[in-house]
Amino acid sequence: MRVNKWYSLIAAGLLYFIYAFRRGIYAGSGFLDYLNLIVNFGIILVLAVWLIRKSTVSNIIEQIISFGFVLYLFVLHLFVTYIYIPYYFTQEYIGNSGSVKYLV
Repeated sequence: MRVNKWYSLIAAGLLYFIYAFRRGIYAGSGFLDYLNLIVNFGIILVLAVWLIRKSTVSNIIEQIISFGFVLYLFVLHLFVTYIYIPYYFTQEYIGNSGSVKYLV
């Protein structure tokens, strides 16, 4: 029985996208919130597609393992390498650049 290896990517990606959408998009969300969702989902999706292309799945057990691994990648990205895009557009410089003291 041949199993399509892309189903694990679709299922895990859809679960992550629904979770991230419900977590990050709310009433009154702006462009940067949507951009944040798309960029973070896109980063890990590219990595997951590359890994799935390299894999070989021949039975249902390997399909479940592949699904679990791809879901793990999405969750790991959420907790470790998540990039908050709006921060880079809304941050302000706080400090006084004229008062630099040197220790001699």
